[in-house]
Amino acid sequence: MRASPASHGFHGSATLHSPRSAELRRHCASCGVQRVRSCASRSIILVQSQTNRASQKRAKKRRDNLKLSKDLFQCGTLSELLNFTHENIDSYTPRHYAQTMQLLVKAMKRFEFTTSDEDESDSTTNTLMTRHHQVELLMKQLGTKMPEFDDDSLSLVFKSLSQMRAQISDPLKEALSARIIELQDKFTAYSLMQLARSFNTLAWYPAPEVLKAIADAVVALLQAWHKTKKLIFFWKQKPEPTFEERLLAGKGNTGVQTKRKPYTLKLTVAMARLISNCEYHHTELQSNLAADAIRNVDSLFMGDLPHMLKLFLRLRHPPAEQLTPLLDLARKGVERREFRPRTLCMVLWCLSLLQACPPQTCKAGMSTLHNCEGKLSPGLLSAFYQSVLLVADQYPTSGVLAEPAAILSAAQSAWSINARDNTVSQFQMQLHTTLEACGFRPQLEYATACGNFSLDLALPEMGIAIEADGPSHFATNKHMFLGESISRQRCILARGWVLICVPSFVWQTLTTRQAQMQAMQEVLEEAKKLRATITESLQASNRPWEHDGVLLKIWQLPAVEVIVMQTQELPIHEPGAVTVTDAL
Repeated sequence: MRASPASHGFHGSATLHSPRSAELRRHCASCGVQRVRSCASRSIILVQSQTNRASQKRAKKRRDNLKLSKDLFQCGTLSELLNFTHENIDSYTPRHYAQTMQLLVKAMKRFEFTTSDEDESDSTTNTLMTRHHQVELLMKQLGTKMPEFDDDSLSLVFKSLSQMRAQISDPLKEALSARIIELQDKFTAYSLMQLARSFNTLAWYPAPEVLKAIADAVVALLQAWHKTKKLIFFWKQKPEPTFEERLLAGKGNTGVQTKRKPYTLKLTVAMARLISNCEYHHTELQSNLAADAIRNVDSLFMGDLPHMLKLFLRLRHPPAEQLTPLLDLARKGVERREFRPRTLCMVLWCLSLLQACPPQTCKAGMSTLHNCEGKLSPGLLSAFYQSVLLVADQYPTSGVLAEPAAILSAAQSAWSINARDNTVSQFQMQLHTTLEACGFRPQLEYATACGNFSLDLALPEMGIAIEADGPSHFATNKHMFLGESISRQRCILARGWVLICVPSFVWQTLTTRQAQMQAMQEVLEEAKKLRATITESLQASNRPWEHDGVLLKIWQLPAVEVIVMQTQELPIHEPGAVTVTDAL
């Protein structure tokens, strides 16, 4: 009897009882065991496949839907893409949803680009109406999916909404804000940068608790980077390469290293714009942003410099003494004419409010803006003229106001129109009524002699100005004057007025008319006494009152200790200035 073991890898023949046959039997038995094991493995895989078949089908459907969305983006119309997305949105994961939103953004931009303004056809109108309707439906469905979003998908959705210039409803804002707070410890630097940029684009100023969550996350990332020199920018598992590594990567043998913004600086600039626009004071965050900007000052783009300076002047931390590299960069940029006219106006405004704009820098900026008055908006012209006024107050002998520049005349005209265009607030009327009840005759929106300032309330015969400071004069999360308010106070004080500032949150603590009248009578009596004392001192020294620049702050209302502490940083360093202690 012969066997044919060719199927087992043996060639030739062997008897059943020969050694060759025994070896053959052992091999066949081994193959049988392997077959059993193979069958068992296939059974396990089959069971697992049957168990996961539904999820695999769903995943395949999502991939197919995303591919079809991309095909529709390439070849279809905007309406077809919107309808398809709306019909299949329930099967999307957060990542697919975010990617689809980006496709919609590109499709909308392409549609707006290819649609002419003169095209008033019914199809165009219907497409626009469909677009807005479908986008509203998508945002409603976004609210239901919000708990599923991770940090990357959430930041990508925010980016899409900002690119669409979408009108976000209050319920969706609440859902987005709640999710940001939940993901506070999981954000990468890239996600935080996209969130900050999106908030700025949408002009959506989130609640203080949301800003605190974002600020704390940024502080943690920047501090970790300072310690390890590694920034978790895109992925949590993979640190982003250093700036030098990014520059050298992909350059070949050219050796060319262009100026490129480090990734920390991208995050720093975006956050500076956000908290400055929101007027949110966060000492630790502002210190870290300043340190990062100074560390990367050579890589800071000139267009980003006004945003950084605006943050520090508005929220008054860190002080100007700690910002020397940034201020030097701004002054050199002005004198070397490295700024465009619009950016130059904002840089001069920031420098002057920080009291860091010498006369030569102001004159250099004025020379650069020659014949540019027609290219600047009234707001920018007003900002430029305010900077000139502040420099003139700080350096009385500089002669910056006497420069024969056409831009100065246009800026003064814009500033005067802005100074006269004031509305009387309800808070001003309350103070006016209270002062009249006390026997005084206050004037609302009183124009100063030079015509450059309009005082909220004034008692001209007594030389007393009263400012009704509402919430817009303070940080959103702290009873601290903003830098713009401090600058206005300097200007009023430098023109010889005795200044009384009444914060709205303090006024609200005086619940009765009698308490309000008593508080105002006390502070006005103290103001008259101090004014008389100062006048006698000036008359004895033969110095004119209007040019002396007397500094006087009066706080006589209750519960203002925190405000007094903040305003003690206000002194004007001028020759012959007299400083009077706060009357408390």
